[in-house]
Amino acid sequence: MPPTAFCPTCRSDQVDWVPVSPRGHIYSYTVMSGVPGRRDLVIVPAVVALQDAPQLRLVMDVVDADPDEVRIGDELSIEFMTIADGWRYPVARRVAG
Repeated sequence: MPPTAFCPTCRSDQVDWVPVSPRGHIYSYTVMSGVPGRRDLVIVPAVVALQDAPQLRLVMDVVDADPDEVRIGDELSIEFMTIADGWRYPVARRVAG
């Protein structure tokens, strides 16, 4: 759900940003490999349900994980990686245990 200045249900502008834990779990995922021009690149995009707001789901890459070991339900730690000119990109890392 992209951030917006209005409630998507009632269209009210009385909305608040609420801090949530940087934890979640994999709701769904896929493994992409053999991207044109980068046959060696393997990406694991996932739909992530947030721990404090499981009804909200965000799409981000699972990084530093063996794609063969990624599973629905895996616990995640969510981080923001700086990519360029101050832009930050959300990524998820599997939590051991």
